[in-house]
Amino acid sequence: MSVTDVETGTSSPWRQAEQHIRAKIGDDAFDAFCTTLRYDGFECGVLRLSVYSSFQRRWVCNHYLQLIRDCCEGYFPELTEVEVHRSEEHTSEL
Repeated sequence: MSVTDVETGTSSPWRQAEQHIRAKIGDDAFDAFCTTLRYDGFECGVLRLSVYSSFQRRWVCNHYLQLIRDCCEGYFPELTEVEVHRSEEHTSEL
């Protein structure tokens, strides 16, 4: 599933959820750990996000996964799971 401009625009569910996450954890923590999260899609209740490193994936999963899920539920009503994976494509964007 490709990510369209509509899905990643400033009023998209993911962008709104990002702002909610930022408000919950604060600017400093968000900038340090969540700015590189990339929206990879939402299908069948699964929100897919990617990060650029295995370390960041572990950190986000261990410290923020439940908060991300809680914040996203209001923007993705049928959310059942949040997956965070390391993406090789993500690395090439840095």
